[in-house]
Amino acid sequence: MFRRIFPAVAGCFICMATPVAAEPSFPCSGQLTPTESRICDSPLLGALDRRMARAFYAARDRASGAASRDLIEAQRLWLRWRATCGSDGDCLRRRYEARLADLGTPDLLTLELATPGNATAAADQVVDRRITDTRYEVEYGDGTVRWQSIGGGSMGVTYPDGTGTTSMFSQAPPPEFPGLPGSFASWGDGLETSLLGIIDQLLSPADRQEYRTLTDAKPYSVRVSDHLTVIQFLTRP
Repeated sequence: MFRRIFPAVAGCFICMATPVAAEPSFPCSGQLTPTESRICDSPLLGALDRRMARAFYAARDRASGAASRDLIEAQRLWLRWRATCGSDGDCLRRRYEARLADLGTPDLLTLELATPGNATAAADQVVDRRITDTRYEVEYGDGTVRWQSIGGGSMGVTYPDGTGTTSMFSQAPPPEFPGLPGSFASWGDGLETSLLGIIDQLLSPADRQEYRTLTDAKPYSVRVSDHLTVIQFLTRP
């Protein structure tokens, strides 16, 4: 029974014939989602998908019983997380890098990163995510910058010609998280560690440290609320 669902769970089939360089491990035909179409159009993402599939099957072969079931469920969750990227190639690359690291294969392919002004960067492709003195910013290939103030309350877009828009919004105080007794107290630490792991995939090493400097002194419930808000902002297409 498990063998029938493994290809679907991995998100692909591994072809035994010599593959075309740009092809991922699933068929690039029929009705595809925006995420699948973007992967099929990119040799880099296609190669990462094949590596992820091989890593998944290798991990499956090493696992048994509950560990095997946990691995399958984790892969299903990752596929849903991957789908949140839509057609954002930079976002998808980060998702694959994170999954390969989870599966124990951190020796990633050397990938060309899109940079502002680089002809390979599409106008709507994310080329940078960063923290400035006052805000979080996401820059696109055409020079457009989407931003949100660090303290909350405002967000906007700055266009390449210097014009832009700003929106103000109100913020409700974050909910107070309950204290967890005994051994359950580690659940809260694990949650924050997982959220910080996602943020680390989105920011440069220098900005990761800057982010921790901004949040470490805050109460736990505020930190977790901030982590979720920042992840939502940085991953929104």
